[in-house]
Amino acid sequence: MSGMATPLAANYRTLSSISRIDLLHMLMTRGTLSVDELAEATGLHANTTREHLHRLIDAGFVRSETLHKDSRGRPRLLYTAVTDPDDPHRAERVKQAFERADQVRRLVSPATASEPVSAADRQLDLLEDHMDECGFDASVDADELRLTVHECPYDKLAADHPQVCQVHYGLLSASIDQIDGPLEASELHARDPHTGCWVRLRQRDRNNDAAEAS
Repeated sequence: MSGMATPLAANYRTLSSISRIDLLHMLMTRGTLSVDELAEATGLHANTTREHLHRLIDAGFVRSETLHKDSRGRPRLLYTAVTDPDDPHRAERVKQAFERADQVRRLVSPATASEPVSAADRQLDLLEDHMDECGFDASVDADELRLTVHECPYDKLAADHPQVCQVHYGLLSASIDQIDGPLEASELHARDPHTGCWVRLRQRDRNNDAAEAS
């Protein structure tokens, strides 16, 4: 399954703004931040920052929480990039991605559509769905564990702003991690954005996972 790059893709307009990319990049790299902290880091006006954050929240990439103060004054809002698999926004997106993938399976191969789907294939479903929703023309080679971007709708933006690629790599990595499966993104090969990039996937090291959990 591969998606045609189109400005009508669900999340294209949200992620085609360098200001929103910068905000998302700050939240991914520095963690939870306030509007004032984000505005200072990006050089945006606080009101403009809020508007961009609302767009990112609506798209499910960012969430906000209220920090209540003991003193008088407005409660402080803090913003965090959504990467937690248990986040309600992600749970709904996983459900919708699986429904779309299963529909494609029924159309392409109705004889085998009812067979169980492995956790690895479900992860690839999530990855492909994420790329489609962001407007990429990309394909996944399940045998080679490689995602290839054939056409990038953000190529002009990425040519001048390398953080665009970093943000998208973080988002696709998070998309794979939405369920407990054997795969993870391991390496981004960001070439000239006009000629395409690719991402290497790999089998997750369960020993490291167990060590980190303990």
